[in-house]
Amino acid sequence: MENQFPQLSLENVREGLKGAVNPSTLQVEIQNRLAIAALAPNLEISLTDAEESEIKSLQFTPAEWIPTTRQESHPDFLKRGIPSGEIIQVELPISLTQNTAGYRVRVLYS
Repeated sequence: MENQFPQLSLENVREGLKGAVNPSTLQVEIQNRLAIAALAPNLEISLTDAEESEIKSLQFTPAEWIPTTRQESHPDFLKRGIPSGEIIQVELPISLTQNTAGYRVRVLYS
């Protein structure tokens, strides 16, 4: 599985990070580049400050990050995995604090 350059976007660009917490969206695209189906991974998002120290860690299971529409159309996705070549695009709502300067996304299999 390959994580295709996640992007973080602010919901309210005019306000920026003026408030204590700013609702934002992390856009993630994951593609199974293996020749066989692969189980969906867990995602871990670490928000960092300007010194790259971790502020907050968010964890998402496949059931939490895979879009509901895909889950409904593939009810056995947890057992069968993501087919070879398939791309899943998702927008994860997260909240940024005033001192959030960056993020890291890790793909974890357990």
